[in-house]
Amino acid sequence: MTPAGAVTPRPPPFIAGAHAPAAEVPAMATQPNTALTSAWSLLVTSGLEFTLTLPGATPVRVCAQDAAVAPVSLDDGHTLMADSREAWNRALAGPGYIYARALNGAGQVELTTWTPS
Repeated sequence: MTPAGAVTPRPPPFIAGAHAPAAEVPAMATQPNTALTSAWSLLVTSGLEFTLTLPGATPVRVCAQDAAVAPVSLDDGHTLMADSREAWNRALAGPGYIYARALNGAGQVELTTWTPS
């Protein structure tokens, strides 16, 4: 029980990463506005975690491949619609190499990648 008028001490503020050794904090790389064309482009190598979002209005097709070989068909993969605010990440894609292409000739994605700890 706190006596009347006593001040209860507050815990120190939480600062992200301040309580973990630097080796435990994964290095992240964000590539805003990564340009895409209608051809498949390799965006993420196997083994990296990632989050891919669409900053523009152009829909983008994404595809995970077992090997570092672009998809054969333009219809492979999954379409992300910008107006639906869709995003894609490793949990949705599964293992492998991540390729993407713009459906309307040219588009952009925002890509954040990191090495899992």
